Amino acid sequence: VDPAACFRRGTCNMSTPFMPSKSGHESMTRLKEAASHYKNVVIVDPSYLIQKDKKYTPFAMGYLMYHDSGHISIKGMKWVAYNYLNDHTNPLTK
Repeated sequence: VDPAACFRRGTCNMSTPFMPSKSGHESMTRLKEAASHYKNVVIVDPSYLIQKDKKYTPFAMGYLMYHDSGHISIKGMKWVAYNYLNDHTNPLTK
């Protein structure tokens, strides 16, 4: 499901949940496996910030977070980055 297209069509609203994509989960699993071979690689997974009851909400911060079905909007990514860094230390400054 493409949250941005759904919103433009008017078939979803701020409370419409979306299931995480299977390919996204598989990609994260592959990344973690590859990173496990290197001590200087840090995986950053901010997906918890845009989930509610293990479903993604396209409006986590009150406005549309997605550009399309597989890409978060620039405004959404800024929100995610800000909130992630409030919860964690910056992995680039460790």
